[in-house]
Amino acid sequence: MECYRESISHSTGHAGAHYQLGLMLLRSADFSNAEEHLQRAASLGISSAHYYLGLIYFYNDRLLDAQNHYQKISLDDPLAVAAICGLSRIALREGRWAEH
Repeated sequence: MECYRESISHSTGHAGAHYQLGLMLLRSADFSNAEEHLQRAASLGISSAHYYLGLIYFYNDRLLDAQNHYQKISLDDPLAVAAICGLSRIALREGRWAEH
């Protein structure tokens, strides 16, 4: 993690470093810090970060935020199917059985 923090300290706009650090923080269940870096990565153009932001929000019962991020994943993104599954989990949790 330190190498990503070091990269960010030299260039706050390093999208890849924010993304990778956000993923590592997410894997260690540090959701608030993961959210911060994944938000930055998404704002810098890494669209896959939206999927992981959706996961964070889903885990924290912020279903509308999760849905908004899952919907930002384009169909040509490698995480598109996972995002669609995320939207389905939201619909099921909300009792909207017939939607997905």
